[in-house]
Amino acid sequence: MKFKKSNLPAPLLCLATENRRPTEGRYGVTELNGSPRIAQLRRRHWDEIEVDPSDNLWMVFGKLLHSQMESRVGAQALAEERIGIPVNERFVAGVPDHYEDGIITEYKFVSVWAAKNGVKPEWSSQLNVYAYLFESLGFPVKKLQVCCIYRDWSQTQADRDKEYPRRAEVLPVPLWAWLSREKHIRDRIALHTANEVLPDSELTPCTDEERWCVPGKFAVMKQGNKRAVKLFDDEAGAKELAETDKKLFVEKRPTEYKRCARCEVRNWCNQVPAGQTPDESCEAAGL
Repeated sequence: MKFKKSNLPAPLLCLATENRRPTEGRYGVTELNGSPRIAQLRRRHWDEIEVDPSDNLWMVFGKLLHSQMESRVGAQALAEERIGIPVNERFVAGVPDHYEDGIITEYKFVSVWAAKNGVKPEWSSQLNVYAYLFESLGFPVKKLQVCCIYRDWSQTQADRDKEYPRRAEVLPVPLWAWLSREKHIRDRIALHTANEVLPDSELTPCTDEERWCVPGKFAVMKQGNKRAVKLFDDEAGAKELAETDKKLFVEKRPTEYKRCARCEVRNWCNQVPAGQTPDESCEAAGL
């Protein structure tokens, strides 16, 4: 993996450009739960991929948090401990943030928007795989949780909205049954293994969720305004509202795939929509 030129100070640049090459036969927990198309394209084109170091700054903040926590957890706790087990002729490994008294805690620097609907499915999958790894190694697990630290938290919003979250909050994550965890891991291994032998053009397509899909809408606009009066899923409803006022008109907004616009392997992917280019809306949405 190559990095674009950057004017970041040397120590920060060093942290932002630390990246481990994927190992054959080994899948990290995040990679395992993610798109097999992206995983295989990253592995095959690792030396060709070029990224901007500044895109990794939130990852750097996570590293700094974890390094400070290691010396502050209980004597019986495990922090940033690399664990792994063989599964179906592959090795599944991960580095959970914090394990103590049967509780696994992951710390996430996220936007308020990203956590507005509670625990994300990928967080649930991640922690339940960790739970499976820990229990396979003899460490009991009784509880899973995510500590969200909101990077775009606003005091003004908090004063206005009683439902607005605190600067940081702990969200409980459902603990799956053992057999459900085992099936999930074996199914994911089978999916990734099947893709290992496919050519780039035939890799399993990313799902809408993996592509951060924003479905197309029909926006009712008012002349002179930049924001929509109302958004509709169907054109009929939009037209019906627009006909109530001569200053209103309907604007069709196409489906967008936010991740495709910023995906580091987009140059080798035949699933990227034509004309899909990086934009600032991903940042604004916390993606």
